[in-house]
Amino acid sequence: MTMAQTPLLGEANTPLHELVGRGTGFDGATPARVVTATPNPLRRLCTKNGRDPSATPGGDNVSVDGTPMRTPRARNTLNINAGDDKSMMGDTPRARDMDIKQQLRQGFMALPKPKNDYELVLPEEEQERIAELVDEAGSMIEDAADRKAKMQALQAVEEQKALARRSQVIQRGLPRPIEFDEQRLRNSLDQGPSKLEDDLERQILDEMIQLLLHDAVVYPVAGGKVSGGGRSNLPAIEDEAIAAAKEMVHSEMANSCGFPGANAEQIKRVAVLAEEELFKRTWEDCSKEYVFDARTLSWVPSSTLDEQMKIAGLKHMIDEGRTNMIKDANACNKAEKKLSKLVGGYQARSKGLSDKLLGRVAELNRYQIELASFERLEINEQGAATRRLEKLQEEVQTLTRRGREGQDTYKELVDAKALLQTEIEDMKAEITMREVEEANEAALESA
Repeated sequence: MTMAQTPLLGEANTPLHELVGRGTGFDGATPARVVTATPNPLRRLCTKNGRDPSATPGGDNVSVDGTPMRTPRARNTLNINAGDDKSMMGDTPRARDMDIKQQLRQGFMALPKPKNDYELVLPEEEQERIAELVDEAGSMIEDAADRKAKMQALQAVEEQKALARRSQVIQRGLPRPIEFDEQRLRNSLDQGPSKLEDDLERQILDEMIQLLLHDAVVYPVAGGKVSGGGRSNLPAIEDEAIAAAKEMVHSEMANSCGFPGANAEQIKRVAVLAEEELFKRTWEDCSKEYVFDARTLSWVPSSTLDEQMKIAGLKHMIDEGRTNMIKDANACNKAEKKLSKLVGGYQARSKGLSDKLLGRVAELNRYQIELASFERLEINEQGAATRRLEKLQEEVQTLTRRGREGQDTYKELVDAKALLQTEIEDMKAEITMREVEEANEAALESA
């Protein structure tokens, strides 16, 4: 700024008035940084009349920070504002309160800046517990994500165990009775002296009834008459006991089938074959002794019905079979319509895809022909390009040679021109000298 252009010559400029200790801020390449300090309310007590040393010198004795409505000192000739030369407005309670608040605010501003430097100290018991956990975990606390993954894995294992504890009827989704009557079930199975009178058979029957009731309460059937959502009275059995019982049953079945040491699949095949043969023989024997009763809709001994009731039962079975046949025929017709619609859609889709595929094949053949043509053209162009390049190189060499010869010829002509110009200048000078000599001789002769 001191070297700025001014009306004065000699790069002279009026020096800048700088405040003591502050400067202009342009001492270097960048402006100086102004450090903002906390105002000191006691500073003006240390100076005369509480004035700022950087204020404009001279002037009257009016305080700079005075109230605009106070009486100036120049007009205080009658000594009306006595004391510390302050206005009477400062003596009001409101002014005093404002002054106190201002002093308090400045005092707060003078306080050091608070630091966010603190640490949390845990109790000794908590620290000891954390140290024990660290020692147990091998000097490393388990991560929350790892702990969550372990909990999910344990939960999945427990769910699998809970599913395995269900009965085979629930696991396989087999049909179950909608109405469960314990007494009626016992009466139907307990018909006179039979194997059920044995204690073992009786225990099996009791366990079967408890299991049926448990499944009906815990896993209710849709539309069933047993209210679900309750608690079952069936005691829980440990998984180890169930596994041991299954192992014993498996061993006993393998021995009874004559295949000791066989696996579950082999035993199942043998049992199914034996059950099929037994079922066929039992069904043949029972079907001869029982007939269908149209009144009770059940199979009863043939001796309890007369010929008319037997005919009515057979007629009911025929009507029921005809009704089922009509239902099946209607269902087949609906399925056939849906299937025809689905097949028609597939056929239309197949036709569209076939046309599109044929179009793509034709495009592929055309592109292959174009590719082969362009490849052959590239080969031909490479040979022709080589020949054209050689021809152009020869032309360039010819032009280069001609240019060099032209330059040499031009140089010779320029040199000859310069020589001729030199000779012309010499001849002009000689002619001039001869003319001067002739003029001198003529002058001498005339004299």
